[in-house]
Amino acid sequence: MTFVSVLTQRRTLSPPRRQGRLNRIDVLQAIRHVALDLDTEAVAQRRFVAMLGDERGAACFHSLLALVMTLCCHGRRPFVVGHPRSPLPSVTERHVLALLAAAQCGHGEEVAIRLVTLLPAPWRQAAAGHLAAVAQYLSGAGVPLAVPLDAAPPRCRGWSRPDRPLPSATDTSRSNPDQKEIST
Repeated sequence: MTFVSVLTQRRTLSPPRRQGRLNRIDVLQAIRHVALDLDTEAVAQRRFVAMLGDERGAACFHSLLALVMTLCCHGRRPFVVGHPRSPLPSVTERHVLALLAAAQCGHGEEVAIRLVTLLPAPWRQAAAGHLAAVAQYLSGAGVPLAVPLDAAPPRCRGWSRPDRPLPSATDTSRSNPDQKEIST
């Protein structure tokens, strides 16, 4: 198979671009396009406008743009993004998505802690305002960024028996409580 036929084969096997709701991958792609300055044709902005409406989409995208640019220019660590076509987020992108998810869920303490680790003090308040706006717009559009947690499994009850005390570390006389002593 030649290179051209491989590309043709992949193109025919790949699913068509989904239309419909904005999702986590679209937000990740928008973050990458803004951080790498690849949105010269406003593709990501048009996607937000198409999915959220004219005013809400533009406002959400501009708030996301301001948040990402604040993190890129004034962040405590370098803003590292993944490949524009990869669905896997980098560590920095995971921090931003977790920050947006915490803001969507209303976890104020987690948002404050994450902002402290990502930005110095003069830039936190501006970033918090943009973060709240993006989270509100995405929540209103039905774009959940937080993964719902499963219920915690029940505690294991078979580890200790209440009728018998646990042996202590200094108790060397009985290494196994079920073993009988044999006298000779």
